[in-house]
Amino acid sequence: MDEVFAEGVICSTDKDELIDNIPLGLNAIILIVDLVLKPEACLWRPSPEMFVMGDALKTKIAWPVLRLELMDVPEQAVGRRSSTLSASNTIRTCKGAQEVGRRSSTPSVSTTSTGKRVKKKCILLDCNNSGGKVAEGRVCSTDPAVLIHHVPLGPNASKVWVEVSKIDDACVWRPNSEIEYISDEIGSTVAWPNDKLLFI
Repeated sequence: MDEVFAEGVICSTDKDELIDNIPLGLNAIILIVDLVLKPEACLWRPSPEMFVMGDALKTKIAWPVLRLELMDVPEQAVGRRSSTLSASNTIRTCKGAQEVGRRSSTPSVSTTSTGKRVKKKCILLDCNNSGGKVAEGRVCSTDPAVLIHHVPLGPNASKVWVEVSKIDDACVWRPNSEIEYISDEIGSTVAWPNDKLLFI
């Protein structure tokens, strides 16, 4: 079953609006995160100050339209009918928001860096022992229970956000029906063995 990562309020769908000094682009929205359900879930567009959903509470983030589900909020919860959204791994129906405050369509946001952690940058080495540097990324979890593509990470491994592919046709450590090569994982997370990570 798909997981819901967070709930929030849509601020903008303007493709030219800047988020972290980068234009939003097509097929994306800007939202303010009101409720975090999976704090360790990686953001779609991470930055050195904000990498996981837990860092984004009460902050504007970009999120892909295909990973959203609009939900109805009871009138008594908001004072009037409005649209809120649930940012999820894939589109899914949500039962309702628990912490949707009274917000206008463009609420003001305070983005403080308190409690935000910079994730360790790393190089992913080829799992087939060639020694080649297949990608660069950031470790976002080493918790063996965390899920990567619906499979627990397990021991002696890390959940890594892939930022740059160095060898596009390098095989991932745990291929599946949708993901076979490291180039399939750019802008997403991958499980990688700890002994094949080089921290920089």
